[in-house]
Amino acid sequence: MVLAPAAGSQHHSPSPRSPLSITLVALRWLARLTGALLVLLLGTFFIEHVGEWYSQPSRALPPWWVHFSMLSHFALMAGLLMLLGWERLGSLVAVLGALGFLAAIAIGQNTLRLPYIVLVALVPVGIIGVRHLLLRRSARR
Repeated sequence: MVLAPAAGSQHHSPSPRSPLSITLVALRWLARLTGALLVLLLGTFFIEHVGEWYSQPSRALPPWWVHFSMLSHFALMAGLLMLLGWERLGSLVAVLGALGFLAAIAIGQNTLRLPYIVLVALVPVGIIGVRHLLLRRSARR
């Protein structure tokens, strides 16, 4: 089990046996695990939507907002996978993907009814955020 901060981090790691250190490692792995599981779940929706919108050659191309929502959906999944190695970049990509997806759905359906699964997909980003707050707070001491 690696207890060192992520590459490029300027924070010093608490002592390896401290409760804070154990909590930080647990939060990192919890975010990674939930992100990977959510990619599997969102991936099934993605594959289903690709089949729905793009598999019938006789059908006209879908509207622009569908292309944008599919790209945003893919970016959300890519960001969640990036949490495995690049927490900050993965968080940024996941949040931008989620915002793009929500915007595309709002435009395409002409409503603000949100698909709440997108908000659930940002739980790993929230976990990473809590982890970084704890890490910063420990560095100030």
